[in-house]
Amino acid sequence: MTGGQARERSTLCIPPPIQPMLPTPAPPFHRPGWIYEEKYDGWRIMAYKRGDTVRLLSRNGIDFTGRFRELAVAIALLPTSTLILDGEVAVFDEHLLSRRDLLRRPDPRAVVTPPIFITFDCAHAGGRDLRHYPLGARREVLETVLAGQRLLLAARRLPAHGLEAWAEVQRRGYEGLVAKDEASAYLGGRTRSWLKVKRRNGDGARSANGATRDSVQFSVEPRHCMLLGEQSGFPHSVAAFPPRGAHGPQGSTCPPSESGVRALRATASLASPAI
Repeated sequence: MTGGQARERSTLCIPPPIQPMLPTPAPPFHRPGWIYEEKYDGWRIMAYKRGDTVRLLSRNGIDFTGRFRELAVAIALLPTSTLILDGEVAVFDEHLLSRRDLLRRPDPRAVVTPPIFITFDCAHAGGRDLRHYPLGARREVLETVLAGQRLLLAARRLPAHGLEAWAEVQRRGYEGLVAKDEASAYLGGRTRSWLKVKRRNGDGARSANGATRDSVQFSVEPRHCMLLGEQSGFPHSVAAFPPRGAHGPQGSTCPPSESGVRALRATASLASPAI
């Protein structure tokens, strides 16, 4: 094997399953240099990609690849050879609120989206370990990788001021928020670089009880759930959710996009911070 072949082969290797970064509970606050994201009511999932092989593992190592086949196929089709994505699989009701109960026990009478992988970090991309890069740089790579996706979306950013972000959480009835130090590295285990603020029972309304937020209009067709319009500031410009199986058979793949790979490499070449 030549040196060039060895280097090419090494880029197809991903590290073994990593420990997810876990936020510490905290009260509402604001801190300069921190960002605030919506907290979702779903299942925490780490996605591992090598070529067209994908595994979706829970934080306890349970394999959910078979349960979320459409998401696994969507990740396999992403134009980069290797990935580790940290996120949450969630479904959203007619008020565009995430609902773990409908993910665990689907209700055929309910108007919900298909399972969506809401990603909030990228620990590895294109053969490069990004865990010691700052969160801001990892987010840029994440947004580049997910550009144009429908079932794979980046976590919604809330207002830049922490107390304004918390006010929006209460007004819209979200699960809560996760505050993150934008300069922080990705370090597995419980951390104070990520802090979660959850609503108590009675803080605003949940969709199951008539959420206090603008409603949305859905058109439900067989195997198809289309968002026709919304007035509540849903974070993602997704006009339609594809029917199940729209991505083709499990394990299908397509040639990587050269422009996408170039953009990823350009973003990933940001200088590593001094940590």
